[in-house]
Amino acid sequence: MGNVDNTPYDDVFRTLVNDLPRVTLKLINEMFSLSLSEKYSGNEKVEQLLNESFLEQQDGEQNKRITDTRIRVYGHDIKQYHIECQSIPDGSITVRMFEYDSQIALQESTRSTQQLVVNYPNSGILFLRWTDETPDSILVTINTPGGTVSYSIPSLKIGDYTVEDVIKKELYFLIPFYLFNYEKLIKRESNTKTRGKNKAGLENIKRDYIRIKEYLVESCYNGLIDEYEMLTIRDMVKKVLNNLSKKAESVKKEVTDIMGGKILEYEAKTILNKGKAEGKAEEHDSMKKNIRHNLRKMHADWDDARLDLEVENLIKAF
Repeated sequence: MGNVDNTPYDDVFRTLVNDLPRVTLKLINEMFSLSLSEKYSGNEKVEQLLNESFLEQQDGEQNKRITDTRIRVYGHDIKQYHIECQSIPDGSITVRMFEYDSQIALQESTRSTQQLVVNYPNSGILFLRWTDETPDSILVTINTPGGTVSYSIPSLKIGDYTVEDVIKKELYFLIPFYLFNYEKLIKRESNTKTRGKNKAGLENIKRDYIRIKEYLVESCYNGLIDEYEMLTIRDMVKKVLNNLSKKAESVKKEVTDIMGGKILEYEAKTILNKGKAEGKAEEHDSMKKNIRHNLRKMHADWDDARLDLEVENLIKAF
């Protein structure tokens, strides 16, 4: 029984989808160009669906395939979405998307002795790497004896988004993968012959990730995301960083210092102090209560003293 190779980036993608449904719905709004009336608010119910299927090969062997995400969203209508995260810009994704979609359609079909109705999902692709040939969408056309049927699979490319685009459109989902925009620089920093020769590039990374960190903290403080979502995104940034920058210590250090442990002037400590100075200590108390509530859900066995300690540590660390 075969299987498609999994990557660390697939794992990050699945974590975001499974753990952060509100963030995932904003990605869907963007990927499928939903109109204002169709857009998800983030409060809709999101159901995680089985993402395994088995394809029968010509030699009789069953090939196990795992899709990156398959969810059902209960909004104005009930819709199913299948989205793949593609880190290698090859042509195989076109065939694989159709294979996945067809398996999903069969699983979601309705049948009788006289009729089979197959229901294809809304499918899309997130390209982490891209070339000039990477499509904005893929058109699947099926010629049947009864006529021709077509459907489009839209795609997003990380390279099409600046930091300000991410912020303007509230695309928190893309933040962990944003480092792919600097992959060429990372490769140069991984090479001993070219390492350290692009100071401007390193400054650009530093500038972008300072802005990203500011955005995450401000979004949390203003209630656009909660503490759990903020910390999960930060952790996923680190996972991508550790895999993409294994030999580029300069890049890893810059991003880790910004997203990790150092408390800088523009971070949560400053925002909280500013809030206190403006007579908004109640927001600080509310943030502490929210953090405590989320920790209680994740660690039901912790006593009150442990919870209070971890709340203070999180506020100090972020």
